[in-house]
Amino acid sequence: MRSSLAVAVFFCIASLPLRTPAQTAPRAIAPVDEYFGTTNESVLEIRNRIAGVEAKSDAGARTTDAVAAIDFFEDALIDWQRKYPADPWVSDALSRTMRCYARAGVAASAHATEVYAILEKSYPRTPAAYRALLAVWETPAAGSTVAGAATARVGIIP
Repeated sequence: MRSSLAVAVFFCIASLPLRTPAQTAPRAIAPVDEYFGTTNESVLEIRNRIAGVEAKSDAGARTTDAVAAIDFFEDALIDWQRKYPADPWVSDALSRTMRCYARAGVAASAHATEVYAILEKSYPRTPAAYRALLAVWETPAAGSTVAGAATARVGIIP
């Protein structure tokens, strides 16, 4: 009787679903089939839109259409960052977006300042944050609001 009880307990335990730590912990990487922001864009779509803006010529990057294109996916990018801050693609996407804003000459806009603030707060002293800062610094029409605050923090004299 005792051995049959032990066998029954063994089979009950063996039939329980096993969960690995990866299944119970929050996901660090955003799934490609999840959609973000009010525009419902996937991670791949956000990255493709960034690449589309980066592919524009210098004159094309300074048009109002190019700035509107950046503003269009910026909401989805911020939502992605809020839900998956440990995703390694997020900091790169934020940095690339900030460089697009700088190239468009609107690095001091409200949208660009928000992107830079998120990048600086969530990923301080990372290569992505430094690349964004360098893009703002090197852009002739770079806004002093973003560049001045960022350079003062890292000790660079503007």
